[in-house]
Amino acid sequence: MASLDSVVFERTACFGTCPAYTLVLTSAGHVRFTSLNKQERGRIESDSIAPSLIADLLPAAARAGVFELPSVIAMSREFCPSAPTDAPTAIVNLFGSGRAVQIVDYQACLARGSLAIEPKLHDLRTFERLIDSLADSKRWTRPNCIRPKLEPSCK
Repeated sequence: MASLDSVVFERTACFGTCPAYTLVLTSAGHVRFTSLNKQERGRIESDSIAPSLIADLLPAAARAGVFELPSVIAMSREFCPSAPTDAPTAIVNLFGSGRAVQIVDYQACLARGSLAIEPKLHDLRTFERLIDSLADSKRWTRPNCIRPKLEPSCK
């Protein structure tokens, strides 16, 4: 992938209050946040950032080894020998140069003890946090109140 046209990043819900949302970042620097939380589905926020920050995501993805990872982390016994339930999933989509790459990362996958795989998961999740950081998504995220009566942070 020679250049990056856009990034679509999604975090899914969990059985708790994990915020669910989609981020779209374009090469022009446009940022769009769409909430997928049950109580506010479809709330949209937008902003812009320097286009150079978006361009910097491509080499960051390469350094993180994103292009060498399995497209669905949970389907790889090497990357996900066991995974407890109740975790969100992070989905990274990179579009550019007529090519698309998608990595579906179930956050409960842990490759503990694998000296070859554990750093790769760490690098992927660091890259996912970088996307969130560039978009400053924390300013828009709210708890996902699936069961408001059972979740104190939702009151």
